[in-house]
Amino acid sequence: AYLYLKKRTRMSAFPEEDYYALFHLAEVTERLSESDPENYTWDEAMSYYMKAYSMRPHRAEPLVRLADYYIR
Repeated sequence: AYLYLKKRTRMSAFPEEDYYALFHLAEVTERLSESDPENYTWDEAMSYYMKAYSMRPHRAEPLVRLADYYIR
């Protein structure tokens, strides 16, 4: 999923689809950073969350995921 989502984020299409690709890439990267911290990092996941948020600032999901991470 990680590789295909990275490819999808390089494409430009409907803005909502672009947002979802970034958001899901962030989720996948976050999970991979927990299971394989040598190859994936929280910083990478956080940058994808922030890109998704900057693309659609009226969507709260990226901010909720960031808050959840820091609360844990």
